Amino acid sequence: MAFLRLCILVSSIIVALLNADEEIDPETGFPSGKISFKPPKMNEEEEHSTIMPAHFRCQGCQAVSYQLNYALSAAHDKIKSKMKKRLIESEYTDIIENVCDDINIWDRYGLKEANGVKYLSGPGTEGDQHAGMMHGGGKWPYRIKAMCHELVGEAGDDEIYEQFLEHGGSSLENFLCREQSKSCRVPKPKEEL
Repeated sequence: MAFLRLCILVSSIIVALLNADEEIDPETGFPSGKISFKPPKMNEEEEHSTIMPAHFRCQGCQAVSYQLNYALSAAHDKIKSKMKKRLIESEYTDIIENVCDDINIWDRYGLKEANGVKYLSGPGTEGDQHAGMMHGGGKWPYRIKAMCHELVGEAGDDEIYEQFLEHGGSSLENFLCREQSKSCRVPKPKEEL
């Protein structure tokens, strides 16, 4: 386990070095040996809109499904010791509601730019895998919080919990982001002529 953690740490450092901008010494014109990260440049919508920009809805949905799966999994780990197989309705409804309402969960998300591509970054997102400076806080936590309430409202607590029980986390993302909200639309293949 320690070896795996070391490998992950080393690969993260390598990725960070590959994605960082090396500073040039203005006096010599040669690399200074310093590496810097720059915050992402936001367009008008990304900076001022109160709702999740359309081009980040899929990543936002993935963040929501990740957090819902995480919270439901933690609750199920606790009830296994009591020999229960499922939560009662009020328990899973409270868990889902608490995930959406807990701004501390969503404070860990923000915008990151890596290799010229902007990502919504935080636990459960692709952007979390890229090194770079994240622009968090501001409107981002509230956008994801609102998106969580929207997704749960569309799908329903009962359906979310049943999907979690039947198929686990990856299915929850598929259910919320592709089937229910279509936030992550998979393009249909072009028919061959």
